[in-house]
Amino acid sequence: MSLAKKTAQGVFWNYVSFGGGKLLTFVSTIILARILAPEQFGQVALALLVITYLDAIGDLGVGAALIYQRDNVQHAARVTFTISVLMGFVLWAIATGAAPMVGAYFGEPEIAPMLRVLALTFIIQS
Repeated sequence: MSLAKKTAQGVFWNYVSFGGGKLLTFVSTIILARILAPEQFGQVALALLVITYLDAIGDLGVGAALIYQRDNVQHAARVTFTISVLMGFVLWAIATGAAPMVGAYFGEPEIAPMLRVLALTFIIQS
């Protein structure tokens, strides 16, 4: 298989994965909007906003750096795995510890428990 064909397939599957993720997010948002009261939906949105922000700043680009690594790939993979797991626990601790302060900042103390539960996704994803 040629490099051009492999690249085209990789791009295709990347877009399918991206589109599928966005579609699932859209569908789950519609379901939540139908199930929850408007106030509860807003609280969930605030909690997800915080989790999404922490996820964006916590990436550190280690996955992308691993792709570019050409020498000693096994060592780089172990380092990337370790950093990923450590960042998962760090982000979980930040989100869990800051949950009451975030709730107070937004004037919605009810989002603190939601943040604590959603913060577990950092550990699961890592």
